[in-house]
Amino acid sequence: MQRVWRIDARKVRPLLEALETALSGLGYVRKAAVFTRVREPGVIHLFEVIRLRGAFTVNAGVIFEEVLQVARDAGDDWYLYSGVDPRLETPSFGMCQLVANIGNFGEPETDLTWKIDEASSPAVIEMIVALAARGASATLERLGTRSAFLARWREHVLPASVRFGMQDEILAASRVSTAAVVEVMASQQRQEGPRLPALTFWLGPPVMAAIVSHQCGLSEQAREILTSEEAAVRPYRPIHADYLLKTMNLLGGAPAQSAGRGTR
Repeated sequence: MQRVWRIDARKVRPLLEALETALSGLGYVRKAAVFTRVREPGVIHLFEVIRLRGAFTVNAGVIFEEVLQVARDAGDDWYLYSGVDPRLETPSFGMCQLVANIGNFGEPETDLTWKIDEASSPAVIEMIVALAARGASATLERLGTRSAFLARWREHVLPASVRFGMQDEILAASRVSTAAVVEVMASQQRQEGPRLPALTFWLGPPVMAAIVSHQCGLSEQAREILTSEEAAVRPYRPIHADYLLKTMNLLGGAPAQSAGRGTR
């Protein structure tokens, strides 16, 4: 998972001031190098200026607070939901379930990074502000809701049996690294359907979809998502299958006969 580094706001002050001017009219509030707004109760849209090695980038994302709450309830297993500790109160990019680099909202779509001293460059500032205040904000508005999240999950996520079957087949055939497997799987998924618009899933979209479904009152759908995922995953990742059962219990939807299956 990508490591998220906080930036010293003083080093990118001109950029932050320009972003604040542009985004405040769209409902965003700035704290240090993070800009947030509430799209609907419990759904937070976010921009964050992230520090890299001698450089910086700007990322956008969406937080569903119910996912963080389940992660908190899960205790030691929180890392399966989030890039940072969900017990922290201040929102950050590492807490997002939908993510994108600011460059993914432009043409052509590509991750963009800049050297730290470019944070005061008028041309760089103009580019970042335009990407954030136009394409990115509009995309977050359109896709950064619970209903949109569930719709994209249904349309674009391959079944677990296909995902893990592909992974094992690739590993057996070529002995490639895990990173290469993930890239091949992502490429295959892109070929299976229409191109995803900018925002992509961070990790574990079926688990996220179950939690969001439960929040929306779709308890049976949440149980069905986790039950089918658990059955498909168990032959390949039994520990993860156990964790899916734990998630069902946290949501109050685990079948009684499943409570003792596959304990660690």
